[in-house]
Amino acid sequence: MYFKCTSKLVPAFKALYGDLFKYENTRAILFGMEDPVPSAELKECIALALQYHKVKDNL
Repeated sequence: MYFKCTSKLVPAFKALYGDLFKYENTRAILFGMEDPVPSAELKECIALALQYHKVKDNL
């Protein structure tokens, strides 16, 4: 799942979830075809991304 790399989103996800996800620098959360998807945490990431302009100063 790709995000705008100049945002603070992926670094915030790393701080919140550590090694729960695999990351590509500041650009993406990576998933393999056979990887289990932590859906509750992923939903939180998506919610933060959708609200980014409101919450970016708090990340």
